[in-house]
Amino acid sequence: MKIVPLNRNNDFKRVHMRGKTFAFPHVIIGFLKNNFKISRIGITASKKVGCAVKRNRARRIIRAAWCGVACRIKPGFDIVFVARYATANSDTKSLQREIFSAIKRFTTNIGNLNNKNQIINPRS
Repeated sequence: MKIVPLNRNNDFKRVHMRGKTFAFPHVIIGFLKNNFKISRIGITASKKVGCAVKRNRARRIIRAAWCGVACRIKPGFDIVFVARYATANSDTKSLQREIFSAIKRFTTNIGNLNNKNQIINPRS
């Protein structure tokens, strides 16, 4: 599955202001429903994560974890990942568990789920 990125600062701000955000030890994940038939992701890592090498490694790990999870998620969401200090030293399996945990928490916080609001693809 091709990764469609969030590029504009406005999109990142919209997810943080209007979306639901969940914090985990390795990553912070924000979800917001969009009006497109694709899911877009944005990955950010501040200087608090470490030097440029560690920030790029954290982004690569998040991207790899997302590729393993993306096929099981329905399209139509903007998702923002914010790397934390521990991200550069983690593995993709632990990040995939955190992504699924965030998805479960997101779907339970929506309230009454109907087919429009479900984020996990039932056929996967």
